[in-house]
Amino acid sequence: MNSPFSTANGVQPVDLTLEPTFGLGRTEVRPATLELVRDGCAATVEPKVMQALVGLARRLGEVTARDVLALACWPGRYVSEDSIHRTIFKLRKAGEVLAGGDFVVENVRGVGYRLTAAVADAALVGTRPIPIKPSIAVLPFSASAESADQQYFAEGMVEEIAAALSRFKSLIVVAGGSGLALKDRGLDSIAAGRLLGVRYLLEGSLRRSGEQLRISVRLIDAATGEQVWSERFDDQATEIFALQDRVALCVAGVIEPTIQAEEIRQAVARRPADMAAHDYYLQAWPMHRIYTKVATLRSLELATQAVALDPDYASALALAAVGHTLVDLYGWTDDLQSNLAQGVRMARRAAIASYDDAQALALAAFAVAQLERDEEAARALLDRAVALNPGCASVWYMNGLVRVRIGENELAIEHLQTAMRLDPIGPDRSNQIGFMSWARFQQRRFAEAIALGKEFVRLKDHPRGYAFLAASYGHTGDKAAQRAALERYNELADRSIESFAETFILDPDNRALFLEGVR
Repeated sequence: MNSPFSTANGVQPVDLTLEPTFGLGRTEVRPATLELVRDGCAATVEPKVMQALVGLARRLGEVTARDVLALACWPGRYVSEDSIHRTIFKLRKAGEVLAGGDFVVENVRGVGYRLTAAVADAALVGTRPIPIKPSIAVLPFSASAESADQQYFAEGMVEEIAAALSRFKSLIVVAGGSGLALKDRGLDSIAAGRLLGVRYLLEGSLRRSGEQLRISVRLIDAATGEQVWSERFDDQATEIFALQDRVALCVAGVIEPTIQAEEIRQAVARRPADMAAHDYYLQAWPMHRIYTKVATLRSLELATQAVALDPDYASALALAAVGHTLVDLYGWTDDLQSNLAQGVRMARRAAIASYDDAQALALAAFAVAQLERDEEAARALLDRAVALNPGCASVWYMNGLVRVRIGENELAIEHLQTAMRLDPIGPDRSNQIGFMSWARFQQRRFAEAIALGKEFVRLKDHPRGYAFLAASYGHTGDKAAQRAALERYNELADRSIESFAETFILDPDNRALFLEGVR
């Protein structure tokens, strides 16, 4: 399987032997055999021509830059502009003569090319290539009869949600206009998914009663037509555009981890021989969230394998950097200096490769803050991540985690609460509560820190939770509870509590407050 991140620009190379058959109008395109089949008659084209057709078909109806087309079709080779022009000329002729005008290649002056096609016959709907990365399209929202005058709002929701989802670099999102083009076509979910070339579809409906609006959405697996997730949102209709923004962010924030969980489930089921960089990353991600020695080392191993296959894979680089950071924090190696050097190298590479990937930037910021103690660089990465994708729960979570470590407690609480609001039942919830307890401790709000800390250790029996409980109890004078927390910390931890403070708490004043409490 090809990696979807096989080049520095994230362009998936065209391998004609792996490309599935797809339809353009009444013409069936068979990449592996270089054939265009129309009305039962097959004609062959040159490999370069078929590669260009597949490369342009991936962005059907959209402009593909010349450089991107060359990178996808002929990676690692120099291809002159004249050669590309000749290939496109032959492709145009094939569309006119062999495909009967079923597809047309337009020249967009100074930019690249756009492939447009006639609507596929019902027999061919469903054969457009599906990307390796998870892909999604937002279909037209329906409005109930009594809400028919809100159809403009329903259509606006499609565009807003598609725009919010496009901020997630883990997803390929079909432009909202393409989804709206299927309105009143009468296609079922499977046919619509195949026509648009996506794995997932988001459907929705709108109902209005007075000033109350109810928006229902559901995520569909386009391969089976089965529902993966559904939710509804109730709000006032007074501020229509604000409501569109709010629903779009909420939907996007929940859908991305839902799709990621489904992709992880499928990746785990694949044979090792089929693994690509993205599969290794998908398997590494849930292991990373367990935060035990065995799971962290396994996550680091898988992320490193992903980087070996694709050295510019930003998400894998960032996850590997975080793996080295956790190893450093907990002392899970006999060679801390080597681990530190590898972690710093991965973090720096991730920060560069993640220029437009919010989640990877946030992970890199955590590694930079801990391994290099560079708070200014970490803040800059975090601010950029939020600007790129304010609907990503994990970005806000990493913001909160880093802010509390460097002592920016109010900001940490605010960001952690935002993360919990965007993803209220996700796997990071226990840790979010734990870091909120840490922030409250540093604000000297010890009673709140204790309440949150007790909830954290109830959800996760973790030494960090007992460390801050012990310090909080020390400041409140509850010596019995403090002794119990310290005993449990010593049972679970691999290092003394003084060493914990030195490694975990970056702000000197907060470190002194912590040590005062545990003493």
